[in-house]
Amino acid sequence: MLRSARSISIRLAKALAETGRVLVDVSGLRMADVWAVQVFPSVLARMGGWPESRLVLFAAKPELTRMLEDLRVT
Repeated sequence: MLRSARSISIRLAKALAETGRVLVDVSGLRMADVWAVQVFPSVLARMGGWPESRLVLFAAKPELTRMLEDLRVT
């Protein structure tokens, strides 16, 4: 899991650095732990946060949606 979260972090940071705006289809993503879901808000914050960097997650399954809501990721 750590390897996958790190891979997502690296790719997401690169995409945000290049464009400043990224849409992420998370429909096929399976996150077993809440800490792994932290990759999204952590990378966004590291890249300057909104409005400098814009990140949209879409098509989350109910389990991932609940994890994001628990972390107050809107």
